[in-house]
Amino acid sequence: MRTDSKQCQIRHEAHTRASSPHRRWLRQAQQVPRSIRLCIVAVVAFCAAVGFARGLRDIQDQNKKARATSFPKSLDRSKIWSPDHPIRYNNGTHIDDKYAFFRHLGGGQEGSVDLYVDHTSGDIVVVKQMSSVARNQIPVEVSDDFLEVTTSWPTEIEAGLLLAGDVAEPYVPILDYFVVQSSTESCWAMVSPWLANGTLLNLAEKEKDQGGRTVHEIDSIYRPVVENLLQGLQSLHAKGLCHNDIQPNNIFIRDSTFWLLGDLGNQRTGECD
Repeated sequence: MRTDSKQCQIRHEAHTRASSPHRRWLRQAQQVPRSIRLCIVAVVAFCAAVGFARGLRDIQDQNKKARATSFPKSLDRSKIWSPDHPIRYNNGTHIDDKYAFFRHLGGGQEGSVDLYVDHTSGDIVVVKQMSSVARNQIPVEVSDDFLEVTTSWPTEIEAGLLLAGDVAEPYVPILDYFVVQSSTESCWAMVSPWLANGTLLNLAEKEKDQGGRTVHEIDSIYRPVVENLLQGLQSLHAKGLCHNDIQPNNIFIRDSTFWLLGDLGNQRTGECD
């Protein structure tokens, strides 16, 4: 009797193991043809390699961003102008009596972007408040304006002042900049025009939704605009600088004949890839 009971217990345990989800999955996997299993393994390995490469590239990019950008001395330093009010106060709805909050656009690791109404001009403008570390030493041209609060500022402000001063250059211009203080913190802020036509990504989505145009028609419409943008990049490279962050979201549509490069905060010196 004991032997029969023990055999029943062994059979029950064997049946339980065989019917476990893990065992069932293993049996089903073994039934898949070997060629398909190898294909699945190859796809998983490829995805893992791509993920690793992207992670490594992100780490390298962050290391680059942690270093200050040394702008070439050949650039015209007279383009660096002092703001009317180097320090302003944000009470939540207004920045001083100059800018009134309109709506939030977005944000990320490097800060937030909002629309404000400029009370002086009546225009809607973009105010980018930068919470990331200011890496560049403030140049002597304006260092006295901020001496009481800081000695460093974001790369994007210096790049914008040096590069976007000429209206013929395809860069989003800076209208104002300052250190903005609130009851809890202070950070750098940069004001630029509100380009209501959006970015190249918005334009591409619009073209896709509307449809009806052939590739030849699209090429004839946008080729001159793209060539002008590329000339701007060539001019940038000739100065010894790389934008280092070209993507559809950083190309802004001023109008149908002129696009602008924005987000100049990743500018780097040296040869461009």
